[in-house]
Amino acid sequence: MRNHIALGFMALALFCTACSTPYSLSPTDALGTWAMSDQDNELFNVLVHPNGKCVSTWWKGAEGAVGEVGTWEIRGDKLRLRWTDGWLDVIGHSKLGLIRQSWDPGRLEINAPLDAAPVHRAAGPLVPFIGVWLSCASKPGKAVHLALRGDGMTARSCGTDTVLGTWSTDGDSATLIFADGVVHRLLRADGQWREDTFAAGAAPGSAAIHSGKPTRY
Repeated sequence: MRNHIALGFMALALFCTACSTPYSLSPTDALGTWAMSDQDNELFNVLVHPNGKCVSTWWKGAEGAVGEVGTWEIRGDKLRLRWTDGWLDVIGHSKLGLIRQSWDPGRLEINAPLDAAPVHRAAGPLVPFIGVWLSCASKPGKAVHLALRGDGMTARSCGTDTVLGTWSTDGDSATLIFADGVVHRLLRADGQWREDTFAAGAAPGSAAIHSGKPTRY
């Protein structure tokens, strides 16, 4: 997971403030798309699903655009995100607003968190598309993943190969343009998703090289 930089007294202050606040998060409050930042002050998003699963778009790890997968629960007045690599993120209220505190694998929660930073809910027209997708261009043994962040940045990974790009939406569709020229388009109609993939350098109006149903994590 993220290689956080310890924030020293700031993290400790946030930790203590969060412990004394009367506000709480309910399971309903927890659901949805969150926006937070890593140690490089770079945005990533976390999706909290009703089935107890959480997924992040943090693509700097070995898995690339696969991001992070974990489980969540409400304990006390805080949202706890436990990732499969052992990291723990805890979101709660403080006098500074919502904050995320993080403990690396093996660090006991009785100790100060390794990192702390503000958190807010993602908002705006990009939210319906934010997340991690399994592309219809995937083949057996060669999965293609797409990660879309709320700042208009995207990543595509196939194995250890990750390519970055940008994306935008016109409401019912999102267009992803990658540095290698490949274009993916996600379309939503009648509650169904479709994906079209176009080869690098394809002329406007060209036929898609892959079309099908993507899977959103």
